[in-house]
Amino acid sequence: MPKAPAALAAPLFALLLALCCPLLHSAQSDDAAESAVAPLQATGASARALALGGAFVAVDGDSAAQYFNPAGLAGLAAPEFGLHQATWIADTWSEDLAGALPLQGWGVLGGGLGYLDLGEFQGADDLGKLTAPYHAERLSGQLDWAGNVGAALDLGAGIEASQLSWGPSAPANIGADLGLQWRPGASSSLGLAWKGLGFQGAAGALSAPLTLGAAQRFGLGPACFLRAELDASWQQAGTDRLQAGAELVWGGLLALRGGWNQALGAAAAAAQGGPSLGAGFERGPWRLDYAYVPFGALGVSQQLSLSWRFEAAAPAPSLPPPPAPAPVPAGFSITVLPEHYDRALDLQAQGRDAEALAELRLALLESPRDPTLLRAMADYWYCAQDVDRALEAFDQLLRFGPVDPALRVWVEEYRALNGRIRQGP
Repeated sequence: MPKAPAALAAPLFALLLALCCPLLHSAQSDDAAESAVAPLQATGASARALALGGAFVAVDGDSAAQYFNPAGLAGLAAPEFGLHQATWIADTWSEDLAGALPLQGWGVLGGGLGYLDLGEFQGADDLGKLTAPYHAERLSGQLDWAGNVGAALDLGAGIEASQLSWGPSAPANIGADLGLQWRPGASSSLGLAWKGLGFQGAAGALSAPLTLGAAQRFGLGPACFLRAELDASWQQAGTDRLQAGAELVWGGLLALRGGWNQALGAAAAAAQGGPSLGAGFERGPWRLDYAYVPFGALGVSQQLSLSWRFEAAAPAPSLPPPPAPAPVPAGFSITVLPEHYDRALDLQAQGRDAEALAELRLALLESPRDPTLLRAMADYWYCAQDVDRALEAFDQLLRFGPVDPALRVWVEEYRALNGRIRQGP
């Protein structure tokens, strides 16, 4: 996970918070228009999240986390982009593009663009007389940042803006998002997010949900786990909700998901909500998610998300250096080392490797089976990363030198490792 150093993350969060505070009283819009689109606006833009009933505030490591809690971006270790598409009733549809980019020790920067097409509506004047039909749509965008503070706490902040074209009017709105995530254990996490701070309507503040969530992961085997989350949302001028979801993941490839989104209080009967289902498939850097989400009187939404993550190249397999030479048993025939060997050692100590190699070759011409010379030549090519010549020298050492089981095992591992590297991309 890319982590902003604690000394940097706190000031960065404070700076974003200072930038967001003036937004709390900066915007005005048409209350009726924003209220009409609010149910769609509050759904987020991720098939995975929506299949979980919208319970996503404690999730990290997903570029779509910024739609629910900006602090969730801090779990991303590589750049990720996602395209999210939703179809609604009456030819209503939406498209969203989200992305996140780790900043090498400065946290993670995320952003998103969205388009919501609400279709055609019959126009009317103030007296109720019918006028020409008009098209309704909403454009939105957001910019978020998240960073790690300490070992288990992530902070996030962002700015989101939208413009709703509704007949003759096109009100704009801007607000702030704040969030944090805390991991009290290796398999558990807590999230807190306040979304849309400062969104205003003609009659006052629009709904700015404060959401608290808790998630737990249960291991079911070496390649299978169950993750469950429960969220509770309170809205200043809207509907309080409970959201619950669970996903079962096999082998990092297939996921089955289900959730429930329940409105609370007097609005429970009229507000949209209910069960949701979905699935996901992941292969390499690609992930495809689907969600089936009913919204009461508004109908049913089917959501698709396609995500692509730039995975960092896996480090090349490594092997410890070759073991020390085995002791020479009594009675093993050793020739007196030629003076070329002494000169080679002196030259190598001076960093004159090419001249040292020439002296080693001259020494081997005089004593081609001497184990000390063969080991010196093998070590030279090993340090020079010339695998073929190093293997040739080690093979000669194993053939003519004393029995050395540890070295033989190491050489076979080195040979196999060399073969994998040369067959790789």
